[in-house]
Amino acid sequence: MASGINSTNGSSLNISDSPRPLSTVIMIYIEIVLIPIIVGGNGLIICAVCRFKTLQHPSNVMVVFLAIGDFLMGAVYIPTKLLASPANFSKIPCLINVFNSYVCISLAITFLSMLSVERFYAVQFPFHYHTRMSIKTSVTLCGVIFAGVVILMLPILSGIDTWAYGKYCFNTNVLPNYYIWTCLSIMGSFLIAGFLSFIRVVFAEVQIRKRNNEQRSQTAFRQQDSIRSTLMIMVYSFSMMCWMPQLVYVFWSAFKPAYSNVYALRAVSIVGLCSSGINFFIYGIKNSRFRNSFKKLFGCKVSTVGPPPDTVIMET
Repeated sequence: MASGINSTNGSSLNISDSPRPLSTVIMIYIEIVLIPIIVGGNGLIICAVCRFKTLQHPSNVMVVFLAIGDFLMGAVYIPTKLLASPANFSKIPCLINVFNSYVCISLAITFLSMLSVERFYAVQFPFHYHTRMSIKTSVTLCGVIFAGVVILMLPILSGIDTWAYGKYCFNTNVLPNYYIWTCLSIMGSFLIAGFLSFIRVVFAEVQIRKRNNEQRSQTAFRQQDSIRSTLMIMVYSFSMMCWMPQLVYVFWSAFKPAYSNVYALRAVSIVGLCSSGINFFIYGIKNSRFRNSFKKLFGCKVSTVGPPPDTVIMET
């Protein structure tokens, strides 16, 4: 789950466990550098999809909600985390910081998984997808999931905490074990569904591209789906590479709390934060529509030389 899950049996991080000052300063500078990258990149993704009709598609609705979760990571979670040392948090700021971390990270993981499931639906049931899936349906589904994540995290602010003076403001220090494992189970279910969908989409893309290369033909719908599937595969792969060290550390430390370490916890958390700033670059490099939309947002001229607007360009 979020940075700070490091024990499950009452073994807590104390102030004496604090990392070396130099290490802390370096990590703080890295987090400060990440803020404009995360906020700026995801802000541009949201603006581009909302403004330009060429990007308005059910799949990109989930891209927007994923970008909202990442945007909140840079605009809300990291700044509140930097306001004070975890050792100096009073109760209310501490719980707000933990709530922000749970909401932002859960949104990022949930919508990353949902994007993978959506692509699985499009690949496995293409006719049903293109006849039933609409922007309105996608917005409704994403809105319900977004609200569900926020509601799931509201108990953090409702008095179930185990906060005590002198403890570090990390999740397992201030939240009961049953609640932590409930959140982990729900997020784990989304991760498993997303991973299985991701594997299916990868195999489907390999098989379809091999067949299309042999036939030298491909429909416009298939080209569009392939572009979106390729983007999903890249976004999912890079994001999971960033999240995996933190996820492994979370589960390992849950069973080995005596070996938990604040320095290691914050380090893997920073690696996870990098996933929130990478999507903008993937979309800009691998998709001409996103790239041109970003240029238009900056007031740059976009070349009109090439195929007609309704022609799909296959990018890999």
